[in-house]
Formats: sequence, C-alpha cells, structure tokens
Amino acid sequence: MEYSRQRDKGIEQVYEARIPVPGQDVRRISKTKVIEKTLLAILAFCCERARILKSPSTDIQYDAQGNPVVRHERYGTQTYGLFLRAEPIRSGIGVHGETGTWTFHGLPAGIRMSAESRLDMRGGSGNFYAVRIWGDNLRLSRCIAFARRVLAGESIDG
Repeated sequence: MEYSRQRDKGIEQVYEARIPVPGQDVRRISKTKVIEKTLLAILAFCCERARILKSPSTDIQYDAQGNPVVRHERYGTQTYGLFLRAEPIRSGIGVHGETGTWTFHGLPAGIRMSAESRLDMRGGSGNFYAVRIWGDNLRLSRCIAFARRVLAGESIDG
C-alpha cells in the first residue's frame, strides 16, 4: 500500500509493504536471516552507507522460571544500526517463534522507517514481515524504489 499526503512544508511520502511468509518457508527464512539481510540492505541504501555485515549482539531476558521474555538483537550501533526487540510466541508446549519490532538508527533527516515481523515455527498462516518508510527527504523516493525492488525479491545487491 502506498500513499502521499500533504504536510505544512511540502509532501510527505509513505510506503508500506507487508510480505507474507508461507508456513513451509518460516524455518528457512529464520535460519538464513532473510528479514535481517533485507532490512540491513534498505537501511544501508537509504543512509548511503556500507551494509552492516558484522554478526549482531544478542541479549535474552528470562523470567524467574527460566522462560524467555524478550530478545534484543543489535546490528551496528545507535549511530548507525538495526535493532530488534522480539517477544516469544508460546503455547502450552513452549516457545515456537517470536514477534518482532525493528528500529532503524542513523537515518538521514526527513527519512523514517519501522518494521515488524512474526515467525511461528509451527508454520501455518499469519507469518509475515512488514516495512514502513515515510518522510519528506528528497532522497525518499529513491529509498522507496529500492525497498520496493528488494521486497519484491530482487537481489539486495541490485
């Protein structure tokens, strides 16, 4: 879904995409880090910087019974990076996936991005990742065009 709207000082563009993840692909998407690679490519393009290739730092917090409560994963830094806050999807038999909120750091003035994801290792429907890009920077239309291409399956090196 795409739309534009007027702002006091120009036009703000908004781009939103929701990518469904078929149940049979959830484990592969998770293992190969498709979401992370895609979001890091979009961040790098929009910031006109090198893609972050270094492994993330990860922190998992547990409750008193030893069950995971939240997982934080950080690629890069607060100056330039991609951060994930993930909460477990659980049932009576344990944890089998997570929902995540992604934040982008180091974006140029006038460009904002957010993303969310849901991966349930049991498969089924309802698994996805979604990206929202908005703002009023002159470079924004190029960021949106790049995001549209990579989210449609084009190489992230394109």
